[in-house]
Amino acid sequence: MNMHFMAGILASIGDGVIAVDTAEKIIFMNEAAEQITEWSRTKAMGQPFGTVFSLYSANTREPLLSPITQVLQTHTATGLQNESVIIMKDGAAKYLSASCTPIKQTGEKIDGVVVVFRDITRYKMLEKKIESEENNFKMIFNSAPVGMYTVDETEKIIQVNDAALKMLGGDRIKVVGKSFGNAVGCQGSLENEQGCGHGTSCQYCEFRRATSLAFEGLSASGIECYKTIVNEGKKVVFWFRASAAPIIVDGKIRVVVALVDITDQKQKEISIIKTRDFYLRIFESFPTIIWRNNINSETESINENWYILTGQATEQALGHGWLERLHPDDKKKYIDSDLGLQDKEVLEESEIRVLDRNGQYRWLYRVCKLYYNMHGIPEGYIGMGIDITDRKIAEEGLNRYKVLSEQAQDIITFIDMDGRIIEANEAAVKAYGYSREELLNLTIFDLCEKDKEAFMKCQIAIADRKGIFFEAVHKRNNGEFFPVEINSQGTMIGERKVLLNIIRDISERKLVEEELKGAKDKAEAANKTKSEFLANMSHEIRTPINGIMGMIDLTLMTELAGEQKDNLTVAKSCARQLLEIVNDILDFSKMEAGKLSLALASFRFRDLIAEIVKAYSYRAGSKGLELNYTLSADVPDIVSGDQNRLRQILNNLLDNAIKFTENGEVSLSIKRSGGNAETFELTFAVRDTGIGIAAGEMNKLFKTFSQVDSSITRKYGGTGLGLVISKQLVELMGGKMWVESVKDTGSVFYFTISLKAGAFDDRSKLSQKFVKPLISLNLLLVEDDAINRVVTERMVRKLGYQIDTAENGVKALLLWRQKHYDIILMDIQMPEMDGIETTKHIREEEVHTGKHIPIIALTAHALLGDRERFLAAGMDEYIAKPVQFEELIKKIELFSPQNKCMNPAGIIRSLHISENGDVVLACEADAVNAESSVLLEIVKLLERCSGDEKDLGLLEESAHKIKIVAAQIGSDDLKSMAFKAELAARRGNLRETLAHLENIRQLCEFCKR
Repeated sequence: MNMHFMAGILASIGDGVIAVDTAEKIIFMNEAAEQITEWSRTKAMGQPFGTVFSLYSANTREPLLSPITQVLQTHTATGLQNESVIIMKDGAAKYLSASCTPIKQTGEKIDGVVVVFRDITRYKMLEKKIESEENNFKMIFNSAPVGMYTVDETEKIIQVNDAALKMLGGDRIKVVGKSFGNAVGCQGSLENEQGCGHGTSCQYCEFRRATSLAFEGLSASGIECYKTIVNEGKKVVFWFRASAAPIIVDGKIRVVVALVDITDQKQKEISIIKTRDFYLRIFESFPTIIWRNNINSETESINENWYILTGQATEQALGHGWLERLHPDDKKKYIDSDLGLQDKEVLEESEIRVLDRNGQYRWLYRVCKLYYNMHGIPEGYIGMGIDITDRKIAEEGLNRYKVLSEQAQDIITFIDMDGRIIEANEAAVKAYGYSREELLNLTIFDLCEKDKEAFMKCQIAIADRKGIFFEAVHKRNNGEFFPVEINSQGTMIGERKVLLNIIRDISERKLVEEELKGAKDKAEAANKTKSEFLANMSHEIRTPINGIMGMIDLTLMTELAGEQKDNLTVAKSCARQLLEIVNDILDFSKMEAGKLSLALASFRFRDLIAEIVKAYSYRAGSKGLELNYTLSADVPDIVSGDQNRLRQILNNLLDNAIKFTENGEVSLSIKRSGGNAETFELTFAVRDTGIGIAAGEMNKLFKTFSQVDSSITRKYGGTGLGLVISKQLVELMGGKMWVESVKDTGSVFYFTISLKAGAFDDRSKLSQKFVKPLISLNLLLVEDDAINRVVTERMVRKLGYQIDTAENGVKALLLWRQKHYDIILMDIQMPEMDGIETTKHIREEEVHTGKHIPIIALTAHALLGDRERFLAAGMDEYIAKPVQFEELIKKIELFSPQNKCMNPAGIIRSLHISENGDVVLACEADAVNAESSVLLEIVKLLERCSGDEKDLGLLEESAHKIKIVAAQIGSDDLKSMAFKAELAARRGNLRETLAHLENIRQLCEFCKR
């Protein structure tokens, strides 16, 4: 099986294989051997080897010794002699190469010989051809007019022709056997002792690289190089063009190098290139666009500035490409001018628009001229484009300025820094009455008032630095003065610093301003008159009301029969209604000023509603009307809000309902309509069965001084302000008001308000009967109205205090200087010396004594801002007339010295008057854990306080409550701090208020520990 396999291998290889036995008989022959020898296997088998494979010398055609015989004799392999051939049947010779090897199977015994051979006739023919060509090359090489030399594998010159020898120095002995660099004296070869190929610059030598590649079979031609030749100390640049190609010489690879001396040509080219580069640098570096077109207007070259301007690549701009960037209106004009250039001998100039890289058109000044060849024939033209966009914009701006300045009604002038007028528009000529020539010979000082020259120089300096806007008075040519408004700004015209002035004649505006000022003064005077009227009306009405209500209160404190007490209560209610009319007018004044405000505090809601309805029960009963109210069970008992404003709204609605109802009933219903545990909304409804309102008259409601019918005012009375004020108050309380009504059937007035859950400490609530003082106080009452003096004096004496009276400030000062007083009750409006002036004198004298007497303003001045005005004048508190007995007690108690005294041994916690009029003391045993609960309450009050000036009212209220609850535990320190915080808040000093409250907080923390 192995023999068959080996036979298959031998049969398939490309070389001829013949095996013979020791008798030189053929025992094997493959297919390749058949093709080469032209013997078939069947005929050749068993034939002598020499018959099939007869060898001859190619040169002599003599038979050669068979290599089989030699192998059988020597037992070693052998080949064929050089130039061995076999003669074919047609007489043709085939060159062969062969290897003859003995066949040994066992030991040293030879079993036969195997001959492996191949036809090398084609290679031999090529070799012959190369040899012939080599002979031809040698002949050409030696006689060629170009320099030629050959180098061996070490790149040493082995042969050189005469032309090359002339280039290399003319001495064949010095050239042969050397490298090219060493032979010619190349500067790079001299850099290293080892010569050519070892210098620092040799690694970059293209000529040397081409020679090396030729040994690898890669030819090179047209290589242009230059070498710096050092000969006898002189350096000469040698330019040459070289070619390198491999050749076979005597069977060895050699490289033939051809050299052409191009030094003269290169020097000319370099000169030309330098000249061309110089002009190209000019072409590219010129700060304008430069292009060259042929005679057909096709662009052949254009510099980089075109790309910088337009963003179009210079390659795309060639031909007619750059015309794509021209404005459509300019394109035809440009082409027409180009086509006509061959007939023009002068510069062609025009202005065109080119689309830049940002999509905006820019203006180019285009100038071009024909250029000619050496025969004087036009070949095209050179063009140059200069960007003049800024100039065009400036020209357009200047043109617009000229148009605007000449058509402007305002005066426009340019002046230099010395004030000389250098340019003026037509409006200036007309305004000043000079001709333009006269005006340009003047300075700005000639147009101003004589005494204003220094001022104008100062204004010029400011205008140059940062610009200025001011008013002045200028003078016309006829001597007339007129007011002007000047806007002056420094600028540059060329290298010259100037001022641009825009001057406006404001004569008409000044006249209008004078008229407006007069109208404003009149309006302010009218408003002041109205305010004074309201103040005087309030004062004059409140003064007698104060007497009426004071006397009623004093009488109610006496022993009275039930009917007498009811009569006085009705009388007091009437006085209150009169006071409410006054308050409505004052509220309307506040409403107009947008200064209606709320005073939030906790109160018993059900008690308030019951009190309000009860006040109207007598009046309703007298008209035979049924008056009732319903209150939902889910309405909290204690709420936080402005109870006085709520009372004002309900009083107005109930008063109107009773007023306009003759038969039937009036009812008030209140129900909870939304909210949560902390904030909730209540809906109020006041129903009546009165005259009602027609649908067409509903729009007259809620309008100032407006009633549905003028006859209503005559029949029922009223100011027409109540509903307007009530609606404003409802909206201020976060609600709304509306009405439903049917003529002759009745009306329902609805409103909603938002309230918060409140909290009360019964310990801080004043008893219905006032607390008798532990310390007797001396009070001074300063009041010019005799009735009010009597009323207030009796009130104070009811409190158990001593009181002196004075009818004006002069007498008050005399009494104050003669006697010690604890508190002064001061009226404001008095003859001889008013309350403010009196307070001023007292405070000035106190500066020297170091004392401070509390002064409480007791006045009918109740307009918005009055309280703040009096406190700012040095007063400590304020009570508006008519004086409420409870409020008087509260204010006096605020400044009572007893608030600074501790209870004996800490035993007495509080006192009040019993039903029998006896003084009752509450002892320590009655107040277990009261102190800790009071401290917790104080902490809660402090948590409500913020650092916002808008909350000063809340801060004052909190400080007052802290002062009251501090009295419950007998803490003088806490009470004193709270009192100081309350006074500071009242005076509007936020920082001092917060400081006192912080001290209170720290003291509470200490007490809890």
